[in-house]
Amino acid sequence: MISNQNIIMPAGDTMTIELPISPGEGVDLNGATVWYAIAGKESTPKLVTKTNGQGIEVESQEDGGLLARISLAHGDTKDLRPTKYYHEATVVGGDGAITTVMRGYLTLQPTLIARQIS
Repeated sequence: MISNQNIIMPAGDTMTIELPISPGEGVDLNGATVWYAIAGKESTPKLVTKTNGQGIEVESQEDGGLLARISLAHGDTKDLRPTKYYHEATVVGGDGAITTVMRGYLTLQPTLIARQIS
């Protein structure tokens, strides 16, 4: 698992988070589903959720692992208050095993223009 995956970005910007998932993470990566979420804190409701084909593209790697590309669109963060949020990614393996593969904090910075764009 990747801990302390802290990211700073301007609110309303677009960003792609590249997340390598190694075959040794303890989950069957064949047919795996990757989930990503942003919340105010670990125990609060999710504000943004992504999964395969819905903001996450998953690519097989030569070593048997995966590369998940998590796309944050303008609308995902433009209406969120500039502050620090909790974010994490979890893999549900083809065998049903669930493994958290990344967690940390996403800090949104205030913006002058990006938050005003529709």
